[in-house]
Amino acid sequence: MNEKITEEKMTYLFIKNFDRKGQQLISEVPVFAKSVDMVNYNRKENTITAIEFKQTKWKKAIEQVLALSIAFDFLEICILETQKCKNTIIEECKNRGIGLYFIDTEKEKISHEVMPINKIDIWQLQKLEILSYISMRGN
Repeated sequence: MNEKITEEKMTYLFIKNFDRKGQQLISEVPVFAKSVDMVNYNRKENTITAIEFKQTKWKKAIEQVLALSIAFDFLEICILETQKCKNTIIEECKNRGIGLYFIDTEKEKISHEVMPINKIDIWQLQKLEILSYISMRGN
């Protein structure tokens, strides 16, 4: 069973297990008057993905990532692996085009359960601001 851990520890495990060449992960990126927990910048495709982390409140994670959706190519959430309502979470993410990661704290592994769908309608000016911020932060 997954123990309760902080979102900070979840992001650490995510970064530790993330293995995609040509992509950069950036924590706490400001967007509008808020921030997104993590952004995945794919240099080759010039796309940005917002990732929100929550221990158990998956509906809140979806709500938060949707609030920033106009500025991102893809949306994803990352929550602790659970058997309780797992199928409901997967279906909700699929229906909304939101990617889904589960973190298994015992094995310290992540699984990418649902792939996100590329959003068509993006506010390009805000995306450019996010890319500028990423460039300023460096690697």
